[in-house]
Amino acid sequence: MSVIHAPRESPTDLRSLLVVATIALVLLGYGFRLWFIQIVESSALADAAESSSKIEVASLAPRGQILSREGLVVAASAPTAALMARPKTALRDEDVLERVASAVGIEPARLRRKILEHQVKGDLEVPVLVGLSPQAASWVVERRSVLPGFNAATIPMRTYRDPVALCHILGYTGVPSDRDLDRLGKLGLKPAAYIGKDGLERAYEADLMGLPGKASIRVDSRRRPVATVSEEAATPGSGLVLGLSLKLQQYCMAKLAGKRGAIVALDPKTGDILAMASAPSYDASAFLGGISSADYSALRDDPAKPLFHRAIGASYAPGSTFKIVTTLAAYRAGVFDPGWTAVCRGYLQVGNKRFKCLGHHGAITFERAMTKSCNAYFAALAIKAGPDALRETCAELGLGSRIGLDLPGEATGLVPTAAWWAKHRDRRFAMGDSANFGVGQGELACTPLQMACMMMAVANRGTRYQPRLVRALQGPEEGDKPELLPPKVAGTIGADDRLWELLHTALRSVVTSGTGRVANMPGLEICGKTGSAENNLSRETHSWFVCFAPKDDPKIAMAVMVENAGHGSEVAAPIAGQVVRFYLDGLKSSAPKNAAYSSDQAASRGASVR
Repeated sequence: MSVIHAPRESPTDLRSLLVVATIALVLLGYGFRLWFIQIVESSALADAAESSSKIEVASLAPRGQILSREGLVVAASAPTAALMARPKTALRDEDVLERVASAVGIEPARLRRKILEHQVKGDLEVPVLVGLSPQAASWVVERRSVLPGFNAATIPMRTYRDPVALCHILGYTGVPSDRDLDRLGKLGLKPAAYIGKDGLERAYEADLMGLPGKASIRVDSRRRPVATVSEEAATPGSGLVLGLSLKLQQYCMAKLAGKRGAIVALDPKTGDILAMASAPSYDASAFLGGISSADYSALRDDPAKPLFHRAIGASYAPGSTFKIVTTLAAYRAGVFDPGWTAVCRGYLQVGNKRFKCLGHHGAITFERAMTKSCNAYFAALAIKAGPDALRETCAELGLGSRIGLDLPGEATGLVPTAAWWAKHRDRRFAMGDSANFGVGQGELACTPLQMACMMMAVANRGTRYQPRLVRALQGPEEGDKPELLPPKVAGTIGADDRLWELLHTALRSVVTSGTGRVANMPGLEICGKTGSAENNLSRETHSWFVCFAPKDDPKIAMAVMVENAGHGSEVAAPIAGQVVRFYLDGLKSSAPKNAAYSSDQAASRGASVR
């Protein structure tokens, strides 16, 4: 007999239920996430995908023009042939790189270094070498299909009218370094492929750089360009109009040929720099597009220091030119009397030290002492005035601190204040130190710019304007007119008209019958002072001459300094006289031509610059 068994129901296993539940939750989570991505975030993700396949590429903006006082263009942007490279591709094939280097006349290693500077650009085309000859550019363009990663194109690059005479003033442009990126970033500026590295190019980067063009380029997954989506044209930078006369600058450079020194000439009525020559100089065009390491090392290691801007960066003992400051300090201290008599026996005895004088002047008063540059008189006058009056007068004239010129690289010079003396010397400031101070020797050091500004204050009977290179700004648009920058008073030194008249008369006597006779020019009333400054580097003194002219209506104030050249009467004075003659004769012959640049009144009317 058969027995039929009914099936038994198995009890539910808790573990099985947990597994099923976990799987269900995971699948539900994945489903929700897919729904969220496809429905909720679909638009945002689509936009992100679109943007990740596009790259913004900047195109170089033409830098603003720089014009001289005469309205001559001294710096401009010109179409220049450049070797272009897509770094990632260009660095793959050494044979191709060597062929291109040979064609454009550069060492393969140097070309490789230039490309490596831009390797972060991936496969986007960038300029790596500018200034190609038409033949080299054509060679690259014609063979670009077999030169993967290379091409040639025309881009706006800097050109200079006189890159030797203006090198220390204009500076140069170049590829930004990490330090440049940090510096410009702090100013809120996004640097272009080429930026100002020195001089006005650096100081006015924000005005000159313009706004780069922008192209939106679609790239593939390997960041290779596929198509251009959109383009915006670059906006040129604003222009600068200088107070500097190119002709006078070139004349001053010619006068310093073969010498080491500086000439600074100012318009005493505005503070405009008329000329600022520093010798020796260098050719700034060597930096355009990148200077080789060998060429830069040659300039840097040259014992003549051509890269050094002596007009603003070098400090020298001013020698007897400082006797003008000593006179003003004695007046401020209430001890100046033009009839006071000192006795010069060829020296002044101060304690156990003798301060030598080049002459034996006997009993001598102010005007003759200035005319003959008597050390004994001015050393004694400095002792009467005291060191505090000397220091305070220096401060009022801008000596011992940066003048604030619109150019990098300015030195402070040195006025030995009480605090400085206590820190650097192990003895008290003595009477002999005051005597040395009063004749422009000892620790005292001034830049040629500072001494030119001191003469501007004397020419103006106490008013000193802020010196400046740029006198007007001009917008980038066609028809934009120059916007004249008003002169700014930097300081004043109070004295009555009798003192100024006495000082001017004495400085005129220096040129007519004193140590500065070789600076005298028929028909011109030049007022000046010679200086011969001792230094530790040579037995030959530094040669100084400071002056202004004409006496009753000053149009130029200047300082000339020639290193280790001898007495101021022998070298600096004749140079100064010739420079004054050249400038004042030029004013007569050129007026009213180029009035927009030689006259504040005309510039304020907004004459256009082309």
